[in-house]
Amino acid sequence: MADLQPETIRRVVQAAEIKYISLKEFQCKTDRPTHQLSASDFEADISVDAKWHLQDHQLIVETRFTLEGTTPEDAPPSVFFFAAYWVVYQLTSKDLEEDALDYFAKVNAPFNLYPYFRELTDTTAKRMGLPFQLLLPLLKQPTGNRN
Repeated sequence: MADLQPETIRRVVQAAEIKYISLKEFQCKTDRPTHQLSASDFEADISVDAKWHLQDHQLIVETRFTLEGTTPEDAPPSVFFFAAYWVVYQLTSKDLEEDALDYFAKVNAPFNLYPYFRELTDTTAKRMGLPFQLLLPLLKQPTGNRN
């Protein structure tokens, strides 16, 4: 993937249209009563990964988000959220490079799905009774050279 040209990625972006998005799986838990948690010692660590495959001119991407809310002590996460989503892109072109599809699936799909994850964790955290708003940071584009 190191030799991908921006034009190659642009062809995938232009050929892909979101057909649908669905929640595949969701889990959440906390290791203590929520009234014992406070925003002052809460730090969110978010990880994202994506897997994909092609089927009938569609790029099907499973994107998994994990959020672990930790405290300064060296302890297990006090709050845990996990969500997996399917996003299906209809492809209008057949001659797309596999490396460009891989890049698109692992970079664009998480950006398309992250607002859904943010909303899901926010509303669930409120239902769990967290005594502070769980405002997730913006998702950052992975660093690294694509050229």
